[in-house]
Amino acid sequence: MKTSRIRFAPDILRRLGEELNPHPSYGIIELVKNAYDADAKNCVVSLSNVDTTGGTVEVSDDGDGMTIDQIEQGWLVLGHSQKLKKRCTKLGRIPAGSKGLGRLAALRLGRFARLETQPRSNASDAYRLSIDWKMFDDASLIDDVDLEIEHVDRRPKDGHGTTIALDRLRDRVGRVEVKQLARAMLLLADPFGDDKLGFQPRLVAPEFADLEKLVAKRYFDQASFHLVASYDGDPRHARVLSDQAEEIP
Repeated sequence: MKTSRIRFAPDILRRLGEELNPHPSYGIIELVKNAYDADAKNCVVSLSNVDTTGGTVEVSDDGDGMTIDQIEQGWLVLGHSQKLKKRCTKLGRIPAGSKGLGRLAALRLGRFARLETQPRSNASDAYRLSIDWKMFDDASLIDDVDLEIEHVDRRPKDGHGTTIALDRLRDRVGRVEVKQLARAMLLLADPFGDDKLGFQPRLVAPEFADLEKLVAKRYFDQASFHLVASYDGDPRHARVLSDQAEEIP
């Protein structure tokens, strides 16, 4: 008797990436959701020259980060996610990201993908991993490509979190896609910005300055009213204030 196993050609990566990522914004949104799921307070999405092919996207957060085991057993295992084993994060957030395949769609947006992460559990360690997708395209099987996880010494004051950079984008990210991204960031954000543990995303996109401001303002410039309520046992004790802080009867 001879035993064997199912193996995958690199073309499966391309097909999955295209089918799961009909629009580039979906992949970037998935990376933002991963930052949210990692209990990050701050997440910065930087877009550079994305209005044409060959641009760069960087998503940086101050979340939990990853250990080398989490990179090997989680981040690099496509189609599997530890999120399935827990309903809420330590901060009580309901995980928003997909089951691992969404990450593949995101990472395939560019020719190069780079991961830099520093775990919250060990602030003195950090890890770096670079992926050149052409190495997979030229290989016969996915298993033929080795990826090196580099250990990088960091000082505790450098903090914790993860940065993912996608270079030489295959497709342009136009205004429609950036608007979709901005709206998704707003849906994940703490709407008032007064929760110390809330999610505070920021968009840095010089090519789309108005959408950058939209994420920063959280729609507040379009709000007609600001509702302030307190509860002392009587639900009638609530006030509705106008944008001039005048009470409305």
